[in-house]
Amino acid sequence: MNNKRQDSGQYGWPTKKLERISPSTYGELLKCPLKACWSANRQRPAPIPAGPIAQLGSILHQLLEAAVKGKIKGPDLRQACGSKWKELLRGHECILGNDPRTAWMVPLEFTAFRFAEKLERSLGKAEEFARFNESSAGGAVAPGTSPWSAEQWLETTDKQVGGKVDLISREPEGVAIKDYKSGAIYETDEGTIKGAYSIQLKLYAAIYHDAHGEWPKFLELIPLFGQPQQVPFTGQECATLLTEAKVQLVRVNLLVDKGEIQDAANPSPECCRYCGFRPICGKYRDALQVPGTDGWPYDVTGAVTSILEQQSRVQVSVEFRGTTVKIWVNKASHGQKASLKAGDQFAAFDLARRVNGDYEVWKGSVVFEN
Repeated sequence: MNNKRQDSGQYGWPTKKLERISPSTYGELLKCPLKACWSANRQRPAPIPAGPIAQLGSILHQLLEAAVKGKIKGPDLRQACGSKWKELLRGHECILGNDPRTAWMVPLEFTAFRFAEKLERSLGKAEEFARFNESSAGGAVAPGTSPWSAEQWLETTDKQVGGKVDLISREPEGVAIKDYKSGAIYETDEGTIKGAYSIQLKLYAAIYHDAHGEWPKFLELIPLFGQPQQVPFTGQECATLLTEAKVQLVRVNLLVDKGEIQDAANPSPECCRYCGFRPICGKYRDALQVPGTDGWPYDVTGAVTSILEQQSRVQVSVEFRGTTVKIWVNKASHGQKASLKAGDQFAAFDLARRVNGDYEVWKGSVVFEN
C-alpha cells in the first residue's frame, strides 16, 4: 500500500540539469522549474506516483500508438484492437501490482474514473487508425509512401528542444502535427484549449520548421471525447516560443549550477494539486493551507498534539495553521503510528475527508514521520 512510512529527513532530492526542453512538459516547466528538474532525475521516482486516471491514459496512448504504427492487424480489426488492449493492460497492471506504492490501483477497471467509457472510445479510434493503415497498404496511397508517422522524434538542429510527436500526418494540403489526449482538452466549458496543449503543438511546429525548413499546415488535438480541435498558429508566434524555450533551458540550468533551483518553486493550488513531489518540496509545505481551502490538496503537515488509540485504528491530532486536524489511520495498514508521540513531526498527503470533517489515511495516501 502507498501509505507506508517514508523518510522525510531530506527535502532536497537531487535535481538534475535539463538536457533539453520537451514540448510536452514545457507548460509545466513554466509553472514550476523545480518540478521539471526533479522529474529529469528518473533514478528517483516521485514520492506520490501518478494516479489511476494517468495510468489508464498511458495504456490508452500505447494502444493508439500501436494502431497508428500498423501493429494491429487481422480480419477482425475490432477484435485485434481488443486483444492488443488486453495485452497492454496485463503488462501495465503487472508493473503496478508489483510496486507497493501502486498495487492498490489494480485492477484499473475499478479505480480509474470512466474506465469503460474511455476504453470504448479508444478501441474505436484504434480501429479507425488500423483500418486506415490497411487501406493504405492496399494501395489507397502512393506505393512506398506512408500517410503518417507515429511517435516521431523531432528536435532542433542544436538539440536544445525536442520530443516525440504523437502523429505527423501527410495530407493533400500539407503536413499536420497531431496529438491525442485521453483527458479534457479545454480549460473551461467555454471551449478554451488548455494553454499547455497549445504551447506543446506550437513548439512542435517550430521544431518541424527548424528541422525541415517548412511549416506544418495544421496543428490538431484529438481527444477521446468530442471532435478533433485545430489549434490556430502563426509562424512568428511559434518561432518566438522556441526562442523563449531555449532561454528557459539556459536559465533553469544556471539555477541548478548555482544551487538556487529550490527557490524557483512556485507553490499554488493549481500548480501543485497533481504534483508528485509535494512531500519533498519545502516551499510547498510553507505555502500549504488547510485542506480544501481555495483548492489546496488534502495534505497536512505539523506537530502531533495527541494520539488516541482504538482497537483497529489510531487518531492522530496535528497542529496545522492554527487549528487541530484529526487524522484517522488503520493500524493494519500503518502500524508505525503506535510509535508516534506528542511533539513529533507528521505529514500526510492525499488524505480522504470524512463526513464529520476529520481526515483519513487511505490506500492512496503518502505519510511521512520523523
